[in-house]
Amino acid sequence: PIILCFLMIFFLVFHKHQSIFLYILIFRFHHHIRIQHYQLQYKIFLFEKWYNFNFQEGWLVDPNTGALWPCTKYATDCSFKESGCSDVKFVLEANKLNSLVVLATAYYLTKDELYVEKIELILKGWIKCVPIERSVANRIVMDIAYRCINLINVSVLCLESKVFQERVMPMILGILLHHEEYMWSRYDENNG
Repeated sequence: PIILCFLMIFFLVFHKHQSIFLYILIFRFHHHIRIQHYQLQYKIFLFEKWYNFNFQEGWLVDPNTGALWPCTKYATDCSFKESGCSDVKFVLEANKLNSLVVLATAYYLTKDELYVEKIELILKGWIKCVPIERSVANRIVMDIAYRCINLINVSVLCLESKVFQERVMPMILGILLHHEEYMWSRYDENNG
């Protein structure tokens, strides 16, 4: 955002098409605010479509059918097909936690602690629904890596928040440590 502001000022001062760049900047800001508004209303954006989503209990619920993916199977024993469920990609995509980055960006832009509190609530729900090393959500190591990257992005964007430092960061560190251990165990398992 600091670089973006600098570029905006540069273009406003030195470029004759200043209104175009200002319009693009305003459009991007409104786009982020619109997305976080939907997330505050329990909706999630997956594959170009908004779905109703229960951030407390819905992490393993198929958004297309309402069927539940098993949560107690060890991840490597999980199948990518379950009776009554649509394509596994919907559950996998939601569990990358991309939605938290959008909320963290909204916090970074507005400094409104409401977004940090929402991140905390969502993470508590996710931890309750998706046990470490269990469920199809932890089947693919690359998806776990994306989740870790998203949690690191959330941490960078929300680091200034005292609420984040006291209540959310410990949860994120715990998740990252468990994921690191799990990914190394899968590496050893698959690579000798």
